[in-house]
Amino acid sequence: MMADAPVIHGERKRENKEEREGFHRCERSQGNFYRVIPQPEGVKRDAVKPELGDGLLKIHVPVSEVTKQTHEVQVEEAVAAK
Repeated sequence: MMADAPVIHGERKRENKEEREGFHRCERSQGNFYRVIPQPEGVKRDAVKPELGDGLLKIHVPVSEVTKQTHEVQVEEAVAAK
């Protein structure tokens, strides 16, 4: 496991029941899960902010300006062959 990487863990439970004339069916499943979220270099660990809403987990991970690097690539126009 990575040092200082956030870990999300929980348990999933699901039950599905169906009843009709002549039969009854019930399916159940459950299990544990966990996820380790790797962090890029330069993360401001004190400013990481998780948000949970409508069944969706969002994790805002701000990165320091020093580590934000861009790489320029020159694109040359291709000459069509005759």
